[in-house]
Amino acid sequence: MSEQPRILVVDDIPDNRDLLCRLLSRQGHAAEIAANGAEALQRLAKSEFDCVLLDIMMPVMGGIETLTRLKADPALRHVPVIVVSAIDDLDNVVKCIELGAEDYLFKPVNKVLLNARVSASLEKKRLRDREQAYTLHVKHELELGRQIQADFLPESLPQPLGWEVAVSFAPAFEVAGDFYDAFMLGDNRLCFVIADVCGKGVGAALFMSLVRSLIRAYAEQAKGGEDEVLSAVTLTNSYLTQHHRLKKSYLFTTLLFGVLDTGTGKLHYVSAGHYPPFILAANGAVWSLELCGPALGILTDPNYVVKQARVSPGDVLLAYTDGVTEAKNQQEELFSKERLLAILKSCPHSAAAVLGKIEQGLKEYICDTEPSDDITMMAIRRL
Repeated sequence: MSEQPRILVVDDIPDNRDLLCRLLSRQGHAAEIAANGAEALQRLAKSEFDCVLLDIMMPVMGGIETLTRLKADPALRHVPVIVVSAIDDLDNVVKCIELGAEDYLFKPVNKVLLNARVSASLEKKRLRDREQAYTLHVKHELELGRQIQADFLPESLPQPLGWEVAVSFAPAFEVAGDFYDAFMLGDNRLCFVIADVCGKGVGAALFMSLVRSLIRAYAEQAKGGEDEVLSAVTLTNSYLTQHHRLKKSYLFTTLLFGVLDTGTGKLHYVSAGHYPPFILAANGAVWSLELCGPALGILTDPNYVVKQARVSPGDVLLAYTDGVTEAKNQQEELFSKERLLAILKSCPHSAAAVLGKIEQGLKEYICDTEPSDDITMMAIRRL
């Protein structure tokens, strides 16, 4: 709102307009005039006003139609309207208030009452303007955060010879607590990560960025075999418990970290509190791998165990976050692990096709329900 509030006086009678303008000017307001509703809407579309004083009985376009159109316009509906009319019918008063008028004053206007109603309406608008400005600022910051967070995710996924890697990532909000990563170490080691930070919003997103950076850095520093690469999980947990748990941030993350030998299909992995991945075999059989320890950031000595498995030709490995199985429909019922398994057993053997079929199943199950959690999946197929 400008320093001197601008008020539009809408009345077809010049004497009425002049009187209201004089009263408003004495209170330090800048008053402008319109002779009917159509003229008022034109003025409002071209200039910003902080309040409108609106008569009911006018030619060309009356006050009721003007109020209706004004409140139906997203760009104008926030402008407070005070109806000033000689019509003292209660039904008319109620109708104007229901249409969105801030107040209703009867003619002849009491100048004290006019000043009080205008001041109250202007104060409400000041508060609305501040709220709107703050909301826009928050949206801008969240969008900036979303863009920065996107930079932490890989621009493209490695596709080693004889393998297909696909991912599906659907944040529930502007910033996500889920993340994924996939990268090569040397010529034949495909490393992949999928994780889910507890909580929602900016705090979870910041923690996600920290964990992703630690895992990637520790893994790339490893000089030995798969077990040493996977020690990145233990090192990350040590950092989190030393520098965050003691500061009472109470954040933790479930995480799956795997290293695939692209030549043999041998898989070494750590599932830290995370749903173990499924393997969809070429013959249609589906089974789950094992859990390896608690989530990161909880215990100082979790004693993670490296597990092994094998991905044979034609097999698809599916890693996912709990946003998949815990997606809710309109009846607040969970999608469930059983529904996921049923889809997997009917899936074609293609990493992208597997994810596409699960996405379609989730879409049909959720319908118009607003998502409450991030949904992240990674499928790795051995050709």
